[in-house]
Amino acid sequence: MKCFSWNVRGLNSDARKLSIKRWITTNRPIIGGLLETRVQQQNLVSMISQIAPGWRFTTNHSLEADNGRIVIIWEPFLSVVVYLKTSQLVLCGVHNPTTNKAFTVAFLYAKNRTVERVPLWNLLKELAASSLLQNSPWIIMGDFNQVISLSEVYSLLPATVCMQGMTDLQECLSSSGLFDLSPKGCFFTWTNKSSTNPKARKLDRVLVNEKWQDIYPDSNAFFDVPGGSDHSPALVTLENGLGTRKSRFNFFTFYTSHPQYSHLMEVAWNCQIIASSPMFSLYQKLRSAKLCCKGLNQRSFSNIQSRTKLAFEKLENIQRQVLINPSQSLFEEERVARDDWLLFSLAEESFFHQKSRIRWLSMGDANTRFFYRVVQANLSRNIIHFLRDEAGLKITDPVLIKGMASQFYLDLLGTANDFVASGRRCLFWHDNWTTLGPLIDITSSNGPRVTGISSASSVFQALETDSWLRSRGRHPILVLLRSCIPTTPLFSTEDDLYL
Repeated sequence: MKCFSWNVRGLNSDARKLSIKRWITTNRPIIGGLLETRVQQQNLVSMISQIAPGWRFTTNHSLEADNGRIVIIWEPFLSVVVYLKTSQLVLCGVHNPTTNKAFTVAFLYAKNRTVERVPLWNLLKELAASSLLQNSPWIIMGDFNQVISLSEVYSLLPATVCMQGMTDLQECLSSSGLFDLSPKGCFFTWTNKSSTNPKARKLDRVLVNEKWQDIYPDSNAFFDVPGGSDHSPALVTLENGLGTRKSRFNFFTFYTSHPQYSHLMEVAWNCQIIASSPMFSLYQKLRSAKLCCKGLNQRSFSNIQSRTKLAFEKLENIQRQVLINPSQSLFEEERVARDDWLLFSLAEESFFHQKSRIRWLSMGDANTRFFYRVVQANLSRNIIHFLRDEAGLKITDPVLIKGMASQFYLDLLGTANDFVASGRRCLFWHDNWTTLGPLIDITSSNGPRVTGISSASSVFQALETDSWLRSRGRHPILVLLRSCIPTTPLFSTEDDLYL
């Protein structure tokens, strides 16, 4: 599901209409705001039928907004309700019946003068304080005609920047709890298209509230090239379409707060291992410790937010009973419940503190809500939403993105047996023909014994009969070799290049 906003700087020319239509067809949004169309109200139906045939629309044409400062268009299957119209903002509720997703969107086109934008910032603060928008995912997108910091200003020659305008917008965002959605694409969104005194500004942006980040954590805003306009279009994708993936192992400091942590780690580290080289022995110990931590996390800390909430509710119930009908047993239950809640509460704060990578706040300040917001923003920013292929086309399909990434590293690093041709001269155990180096250095003398492959075997002899590869044995050496050796080697008749 996608939505967009674009200051098109006029839609009266056929060439401009055609470029907008092609952009919509290519990116396939289902709702969007066209800003500064300069189209008279009686010509709107004709204009919409040319750029988005069959779509519905609304506009803020009025005495204060001549020629439609904001025109909103959407696919007919959407349910759109207009809550508010002003000369600088149109607020709508959007519901997609096919996915049952709903959100509130404000398309914004701020006026040019600083003093004229002040009522708009005040309106945003009032809307953010309303219960309707506090409990609803809310997104504001459009042309703000104002930068937030000097880093969003570029000018070849010295230029004047209105500091009061920056302060007004910064105070508005701080008071309303709005922040930028994860941005992609162009940093600057406006240029004056001058070759003698070029200027660039970030005037267009996409803002969201915390509720939006909670419900659409994978959403992002892509600022495309402006084409015939002088403003970049902002395309918001609500979901990236990626399925669940296997995440890497992370050691979290709250593991150490568990009463049994030291004992469990000692048992895991001193478990019986296969005698081999020092490096492989260390690998086995670390693997055992990792499995211990993963098991501890699954048993005691999984879904830490829910566990913390339930522990606190249990503590409140016991405290209520203590204050109604006190007894020694209830006081003991309260002590145990409080200890459990403190364990989960500190673990939750530690988890979000570590995930957010914020180092300058105290661990004891209970900044869990702030840490959670930072974690969500980091996750959204770190997701790969699209790649460009060799032809420069934007690829958004998750399967194709995964294939492109795999192929890139295959081309960069090569495969494990790039130097092996016939495999008759390269020794299986003693030559460096895999990504792990000589296999005998990893498995020691246990490798030939476990696999049944002679220490003097060539690669061709070892892989000619691959029954050990098809074996379901769970011996660590077999698991290791299966992960780095091709299961269906195709050797040529040429001599090995590797010596």
